[in-house]
Amino acid sequence: MTGPLPRWSWRGARRRECWAIVVCVAAASFGQGRQE
Repeated sequence: MTGPLPRWSWRGARRRECWAIVVCVAAASFGQGRQE
């Protein structure tokens, strides 16, 4: 992960951000895989 995250994000929003990152990366890789 690049760039430090605020501490508040590691308290309650950690799961939400983690899932958001996973979904984003998965969607990006899936989209690129489908296009290419």
